[in-house]
Amino acid sequence: MGIPSKLIWLALLAVAGTSYVIYRKIIAAVDKSSVGNLINALKKNSAKAKDVAGTLDIPYGKRESFSNQDFEKLQSALQATSKIGDYTILHQTNVDASEYLLITEIAYADFDIGVTGNPTDVKKSAYHFFALRSEPSNNTLSVWSNLYSDTTSKFQKEAFSKVITIMQTGA
Repeated sequence: MGIPSKLIWLALLAVAGTSYVIYRKIIAAVDKSSVGNLINALKKNSAKAKDVAGTLDIPYGKRESFSNQDFEKLQSALQATSKIGDYTILHQTNVDASEYLLITEIAYADFDIGVTGNPTDVKKSAYHFFALRSEPSNNTLSVWSNLYSDTTSKFQKEAFSKVITIMQTGA
């Protein structure tokens, strides 16, 4: 007598579910390691910030009537904090006089498949890079990042951009 086909399918589903969870954990560890390596490289050679900022080519927000003085005040405000809303600032640096680079992390719960194979809320982290660009010719601040990979990433980038563009720069 052989193994019932339902039992084989159940075993295959369990293996697939466990494999997916392990894969997701490995990808998260690689992301964290890559971001850490990039931050270390930026600390050793701040000129690399220009290369990173150059890859951020999608605009996510804009603020009108924003002078160079406002930009300097915003940079000072950012340097004085380690969090903006739900975002933790992992690294920040000047790219040049009109551009500022931020590397951030956001922890969030996502409805996903857990280790048991059942749908559940899973704690995740996402890393986002932002370039804040002052445009003196038209007195604007713009927030740039890279293309989002899914709707969660899109909403996270838009939310961060909104917070930055309404942030008070002080008197």
